Amino acid sequence: MEYKSKRGPFTVINEYFVEFKNGPIEPNVKAKEKPQNTVDSIMWQVVLKKNPDPNYFDEVYERVNIPKQDGIDKGHFIPKQFMKYLIPNYRKDEDNTGFTHKDNGFNISNQSVVSNRGYKKIKGQLQYEQEIVDHIEKQKTDVYYEIEEIKNEDDNVLGRRIFIHFYDSNEKNIHIFIPEKIER
Repeated sequence: MEYKSKRGPFTVINEYFVEFKNGPIEPNVKAKEKPQNTVDSIMWQVVLKKNPDPNYFDEVYERVNIPKQDGIDKGHFIPKQFMKYLIPNYRKDEDNTGFTHKDNGFNISNQSVVSNRGYKKIKGQLQYEQEIVDHIEKQKTDVYYEIEEIKNEDDNVLGRRIFIHFYDSNEKNIHIFIPEKIER
């Protein structure tokens, strides 16, 4: 099946890995200066750093209410555990919780439990986020993180596309699509 992304059409090959019709994509260089995002269909592009720039994430704090649905997670696009790689430690005492708050519609959307947390051998978004944290803590190199919610023509969520690029590292890029509906 072919999916449409802000970056172009792609297909999913083995185990959720993504292949773009026009070849591999590269990190958005603008994301090094400030976070890049689209509002019409949610997509975030950020650079996570062990020692983040003081004002890198300043422009993106907003809250928008989204309703809770039973049996569904409120899945973050940029999780709380990434905030220390986006905001310097000395600024942690400021009110930076609004962005990762469960009601921020620019950073949260409803997501199935399995696609968010995983299940048994199925990797969810959380496992990929942990790989990024582990890399930054151990390797001390920057990571480009891109996440996009993919919808069909009827505006129904099909899943999330995630692209991870490890700067100054031998680790291979990770480019996956996690479908919203995964059988346990």
